[in-house]
Amino acid sequence: MKNQFFSILFSCVFLLVVYGCPDHNTPPCNNRGDGIFGTVTNTSTGAPIQGAEITLSGGQGSAVSGSDGKYFIKNLLAGTHQVQVQKAGFAGNNESIQISACDPDKQVDLKLTCLPYATPANLDFGTSMSEMTSTLANFSNEPFVFYTSTDRSWIAVYPSNGNLGIGQPYSITVSIDRTKFTGNVTGLVTVNATSLVTGLTLCPTTIAVSAKP
Repeated sequence: MKNQFFSILFSCVFLLVVYGCPDHNTPPCNNRGDGIFGTVTNTSTGAPIQGAEITLSGGQGSAVSGSDGKYFIKNLLAGTHQVQVQKAGFAGNNESIQISACDPDKQVDLKLTCLPYATPANLDFGTSMSEMTSTLANFSNEPFVFYTSTDRSWIAVYPSNGNLGIGQPYSITVSIDRTKFTGNVTGLVTVNATSLVTGLTLCPTTIAVSAKP
Protein backbone atom coordinates (compact mmCIF):
# COMPACT_ATOMS: atom_id res chain seq x y z
CA MET A 1 0.00 0.00 0.00
CA LYS A 2 2.86 2.32 0.96
CA ASN A 3 4.71 1.53 -2.27
CA GLN A 4 1.55 2.27 -4.29
CA PHE A 5 1.21 5.68 -2.61
CA PHE A 6 4.80 6.66 -3.44
CA SER A 7 4.33 5.40 -7.00
CA ILE A 8 1.31 7.69 -7.51
CA LEU A 9 3.14 10.61 -5.87
CA PHE A 10 6.16 10.10 -8.14
CA SER A 11 3.92 10.03 -11.22
CA CYS A 12 2.27 13.34 -10.24
CA VAL A 13 5.63 15.03 -9.64
CA PHE A 14 6.93 13.70 -12.96
CA LEU A 15 3.94 15.11 -14.88
CA LEU A 16 4.32 18.47 -13.15
CA VAL A 17 8.02 18.66 -14.09
CA VAL A 18 7.45 17.61 -17.71
CA TYR A 19 4.42 19.75 -18.52
CA GLY A 20 5.02 22.60 -16.09
CA CYS A 21 2.58 25.03 -14.54
CA PRO A 22 0.43 27.50 -16.47
CA ASP A 23 2.18 30.74 -17.35
CA HIS A 24 0.09 33.40 -15.66
CA ASN A 25 1.91 36.11 -17.61
CA THR A 26 0.44 34.91 -20.91
CA PRO A 27 -2.15 37.42 -22.21
CA PRO A 28 -5.65 35.91 -21.91
CA CYS A 29 -7.13 34.60 -25.17
CA ASN A 30 -4.05 35.82 -27.09
CA ASN A 31 -5.64 39.30 -27.18
CA ARG A 32 -8.66 37.99 -29.07
CA GLY A 33 -12.36 38.26 -28.47
CA ASP A 34 -14.82 35.83 -29.98
CA GLY A 35 -16.87 37.32 -32.80
CA ILE A 36 -19.87 39.33 -33.88
CA PHE A 37 -23.24 38.17 -35.12
CA GLY A 38 -26.51 39.82 -36.03
CA THR A 39 -29.21 40.43 -38.61
CA VAL A 40 -29.22 42.80 -41.58
CA THR A 41 -32.65 44.38 -42.10
CA ASN A 42 -34.40 46.94 -44.28
CA THR A 43 -34.62 50.29 -42.46
CA SER A 44 -38.12 50.99 -43.79
CA THR A 45 -39.80 47.60 -43.49
CA GLY A 46 -37.71 45.69 -40.95
CA ALA A 47 -37.53 42.75 -43.37
CA PRO A 48 -34.30 40.68 -43.38
CA ILE A 49 -31.93 41.29 -46.28
CA GLN A 50 -30.22 38.36 -47.97
CA GLY A 51 -26.87 38.70 -49.73
CA ALA A 52 -25.60 41.78 -47.88
CA GLU A 53 -21.79 41.93 -47.61
CA ILE A 54 -20.41 42.62 -44.13
CA THR A 55 -16.70 43.48 -43.84
CA LEU A 56 -14.45 44.58 -40.99
CA SER A 57 -11.66 47.13 -41.25
CA GLY A 58 -8.11 45.87 -41.61
CA GLY A 59 -9.14 42.62 -43.26
CA GLN A 60 -10.32 41.19 -39.94
CA GLY A 61 -13.10 39.20 -41.53
CA SER A 62 -16.17 39.22 -43.74
CA ALA A 63 -19.49 37.47 -44.21
CA VAL A 64 -22.59 37.44 -46.40
CA SER A 65 -26.04 37.51 -44.81
CA GLY A 66 -28.24 34.45 -45.32
CA SER A 67 -31.87 34.20 -46.39
CA ASP A 68 -32.88 35.18 -42.84
CA GLY A 69 -30.55 38.20 -42.89
CA LYS A 70 -28.23 36.65 -40.30
CA TYR A 71 -24.42 36.68 -40.37
CA PHE A 72 -21.50 35.65 -38.11
CA ILE A 73 -17.82 36.66 -38.12
CA LYS A 74 -15.51 34.77 -35.73
CA ASN A 75 -12.18 35.20 -33.94
CA LEU A 76 -11.64 38.97 -33.94
CA LEU A 77 -8.68 40.85 -32.48
CA ALA A 78 -9.44 42.98 -29.45
CA GLY A 79 -9.82 46.67 -30.26
CA THR A 80 -12.02 49.09 -32.19
CA HIS A 81 -13.32 47.95 -35.57
CA GLN A 82 -15.33 49.56 -38.35
CA VAL A 83 -18.10 47.32 -39.66
CA GLN A 84 -19.35 48.06 -43.17
CA VAL A 85 -22.48 46.57 -44.69
CA GLN A 86 -23.48 47.04 -48.31
CA LYS A 87 -25.62 45.61 -51.07
CA ALA A 88 -26.49 46.85 -54.54
CA GLY A 89 -29.66 48.93 -54.45
CA PHE A 90 -29.12 50.09 -50.87
CA ALA A 91 -27.21 52.95 -49.26
CA GLY A 92 -24.16 51.48 -47.49
CA ASN A 93 -23.82 51.73 -43.72
CA ASN A 94 -20.85 51.85 -41.32
CA GLU A 95 -20.75 51.19 -37.59
CA SER A 96 -17.94 51.32 -35.02
CA ILE A 97 -17.69 48.47 -32.49
CA GLN A 98 -15.40 47.67 -29.55
CA ILE A 99 -14.11 44.13 -28.99
CA SER A 100 -12.41 43.20 -25.69
CA ALA A 101 -10.14 40.20 -25.12
CA CYS A 102 -12.06 37.06 -24.13
CA ASP A 103 -15.40 38.75 -24.83
CA PRO A 104 -18.31 36.47 -25.70
CA ASP A 105 -19.86 36.86 -29.14
CA LYS A 106 -21.33 40.35 -29.54
CA GLN A 107 -24.64 41.05 -31.29
CA VAL A 108 -24.37 43.80 -33.91
CA ASP A 109 -27.58 44.24 -35.92
CA LEU A 110 -27.18 46.27 -39.11
CA LYS A 111 -29.62 48.23 -41.28
CA LEU A 112 -29.66 49.15 -44.96
CA THR A 113 -31.79 51.86 -46.56
CA CYS A 114 -33.36 51.38 -49.98
CA LEU A 115 -32.39 53.66 -52.84
CA PRO A 116 -33.68 56.11 -53.76
CA TYR A 117 -34.13 57.53 -50.27
CA ALA A 118 -37.31 59.57 -49.69
CA THR A 119 -37.54 62.48 -47.23
CA PRO A 120 -40.00 62.77 -45.64
CA ALA A 121 -41.21 59.20 -45.92
CA ASN A 122 -44.49 59.99 -44.13
CA LEU A 123 -46.91 62.61 -45.47
CA ASP A 124 -49.78 63.59 -43.17
CA PHE A 125 -52.23 65.83 -45.06
CA GLY A 126 -54.34 66.46 -41.98
CA THR A 127 -57.78 67.95 -42.62
CA SER A 128 -57.00 70.67 -45.15
CA MET A 129 -53.85 70.15 -47.24
CA SER A 130 -54.10 68.73 -50.73
CA GLU A 131 -50.44 68.81 -51.86
CA MET A 132 -47.14 67.91 -50.19
CA THR A 133 -43.63 67.25 -51.47
CA SER A 134 -41.06 64.55 -50.80
CA THR A 135 -37.45 64.62 -51.97
CA LEU A 136 -35.75 61.59 -53.49
CA ALA A 137 -32.00 61.27 -52.92
CA ASN A 138 -29.50 59.06 -54.74
CA PHE A 139 -26.59 58.05 -52.49
CA SER A 140 -25.28 55.38 -54.85
CA ASN A 141 -22.40 55.67 -57.33
CA GLU A 142 -24.56 55.37 -60.44
CA PRO A 143 -27.60 57.18 -61.91
CA PHE A 144 -30.98 55.53 -62.23
CA VAL A 145 -34.48 56.09 -63.54
CA PHE A 146 -37.40 56.04 -61.10
CA TYR A 147 -41.11 55.53 -61.54
CA THR A 148 -43.91 55.75 -59.00
CA SER A 149 -47.20 53.99 -58.33
CA THR A 150 -49.96 54.38 -55.73
CA ASP A 151 -52.31 51.94 -54.03
CA ARG A 152 -55.24 54.39 -53.72
CA SER A 153 -57.24 56.14 -56.44
CA TRP A 154 -57.28 59.40 -54.45
CA ILE A 155 -53.46 59.71 -54.50
CA ALA A 156 -51.55 61.19 -57.46
CA VAL A 157 -47.82 61.87 -57.96
CA TYR A 158 -46.14 64.42 -60.23
CA PRO A 159 -43.85 63.78 -61.93
CA SER A 160 -44.57 60.09 -61.81
CA ASN A 161 -41.14 59.20 -63.24
CA GLY A 162 -37.77 60.74 -64.00
CA ASN A 163 -33.99 60.39 -63.96
CA LEU A 164 -32.10 60.69 -60.70
CA GLY A 165 -28.41 61.57 -61.01
CA ILE A 166 -25.67 60.75 -58.53
CA GLY A 167 -26.04 62.93 -55.43
CA GLN A 168 -28.81 65.01 -57.02
CA PRO A 169 -32.05 65.53 -55.03
CA TYR A 170 -35.33 65.27 -56.93
CA SER A 171 -38.60 66.62 -55.52
CA ILE A 172 -41.92 64.96 -56.29
CA THR A 173 -45.35 66.36 -55.48
CA VAL A 174 -47.95 64.10 -53.91
CA SER A 175 -51.55 65.30 -54.14
CA ILE A 176 -54.82 63.89 -52.84
CA ASP A 177 -58.40 64.21 -54.09
CA ARG A 178 -60.54 64.86 -51.03
CA THR A 179 -63.76 64.22 -52.95
CA LYS A 180 -62.89 60.50 -53.13
CA PHE A 181 -62.92 59.67 -49.41
CA THR A 182 -65.07 60.44 -46.37
CA GLY A 183 -63.27 59.03 -43.31
CA ASN A 184 -59.68 58.81 -42.10
CA VAL A 185 -57.60 57.23 -44.86
CA THR A 186 -54.10 55.89 -45.45
CA GLY A 187 -52.22 54.87 -48.56
CA LEU A 188 -48.78 54.31 -50.06
CA VAL A 189 -46.69 55.78 -52.82
CA THR A 190 -44.15 53.23 -54.08
CA VAL A 191 -40.98 54.43 -55.79
CA ASN A 192 -39.22 51.84 -57.94
CA ALA A 193 -35.89 52.48 -59.62
CA THR A 194 -33.61 50.87 -62.19
CA SER A 195 -29.91 51.57 -62.65
CA LEU A 196 -29.06 53.32 -65.91
CA VAL A 197 -25.63 51.63 -65.84
CA THR A 198 -26.21 48.00 -64.86
CA GLY A 199 -29.97 47.69 -65.39
CA LEU A 200 -30.32 46.43 -61.82
CA THR A 201 -33.79 46.92 -60.33
CA LEU A 202 -33.41 48.44 -56.89
CA CYS A 203 -35.56 47.72 -53.87
CA PRO A 204 -38.76 49.79 -53.74
CA THR A 205 -39.00 52.82 -51.45
CA THR A 206 -42.37 53.68 -49.94
CA ILE A 207 -43.93 56.97 -48.84
CA ALA A 208 -46.81 56.66 -46.39
CA VAL A 209 -49.79 58.97 -46.98
CA SER A 210 -52.54 59.78 -44.48
CA ALA A 211 -55.42 62.26 -44.40
CA LYS A 212 -58.57 63.18 -42.49
CA PRO A 213 -61.83 64.55 -43.91
